[in-house]
Amino acid sequence: MDRGGEYHTSIDRVGLALGSGAMLAGLAAAVLVALGGDRSARAMLLALGLGAMFSALAIAAIAGPVWLTLHLAGRRGPAAATGAGAAIGFLLMLGAQLGGGSAAPWAQMIGAAFLAAALAGVIALAMWRIAYRGNS
Repeated sequence: MDRGGEYHTSIDRVGLALGSGAMLAGLAAAVLVALGGDRSARAMLLALGLGAMFSALAIAAIAGPVWLTLHLAGRRGPAAATGAGAAIGFLLMLGAQLGGGSAAPWAQMIGAAFLAAALAGVIALAMWRIAYRGNS
């Protein structure tokens, strides 16, 4: 169980966590581009930069309000952060596939959503550790 009173953060730690989460997501985008077959330095740097930029926007717009709500409610532990990140990743991936008119089988869409959830959960945990480092 999260005991919110044990975890404290500051605005500078939150900013550092946001930047770190964006860079981790950008790195994931670069890895996906490489796995897709384009291993050129240009493609990797473009994926890293665009992935980080759009991830920072998404984290601030979507995960930020969720994190603030959890923080104010006293749910400040690693389980809350990881669960929220995973849920957001799952819903975003599933929504993107459904909204994009994907003709993929349901099992494939759910599988992709679970992979996105795992990645988002790991990034959220890393962000939590940076935001609350030294305060637990």
